[in-house]
Amino acid sequence: MDPPTALRALRIATTTPRRLLARRYATKQSGSAAQFYKTFTRPTGKILVLAVFAYQVAYWTWTKLEADEVRAETDGE
Repeated sequence: MDPPTALRALRIATTTPRRLLARRYATKQSGSAAQFYKTFTRPTGKILVLAVFAYQVAYWTWTKLEADEVRAETDGE
């Protein structure tokens, strides 16, 4: 790009109203499936993460209690 062309492009960019340079979004409404996923993906993900966390806590607790029970039985013998 030679300097006059670069200056012309810069002049056009600085003098053009912002609304004409702004990104254009689709005017068509998104489908019902897309709207469903936009609405419910994050809450569903949160629930899944919390469920896995709760399962891990319950599993760890159960394993700890069982290990304590086995240790108590072996110490009692």
